[in-house]
Amino acid sequence: MATITVWLFIESERLSADQMSKQIGIRCDKSWNKGETRGKTGKVFSTNSWKLEGRVEVDEDALIIGNKVHACLADVLARIKSHTDSFRTVALGQTAGLYIGIRADAAPALEIKAETIRTIASLGVDLEIDLMV
Repeated sequence: MATITVWLFIESERLSADQMSKQIGIRCDKSWNKGETRGKTGKVFSTNSWKLEGRVEVDEDALIIGNKVHACLADVLARIKSHTDSFRTVALGQTAGLYIGIRADAAPALEIKAETIRTIASLGVDLEIDLMV
């Protein structure tokens, strides 16, 4: 099985995850606050984090993986669409981005439409694509 993860995120030194949610106008799917323990490592988070997440597991087929990447991405972008301006305002001066992670046995076929690229650009974030094959 292949796993696809999409995160739209903001990391902040000064704003808590709750403050970011209030200012953006949408609750996040995942968050942590500075000083909280990072899993079993014993380390602590050095920033506050706010994330919208899309995640799915699919069969190992390059075309299916590509289609599901698009679907996860579209879902996350649709959820933030009516909050684009407030997201961009909160993200300004913070670490913010859109992460697409794909764990699969082989590199999938990826196509990101121009309209999707324009939508990502309107958020003012960088795009990171991580292929773990």
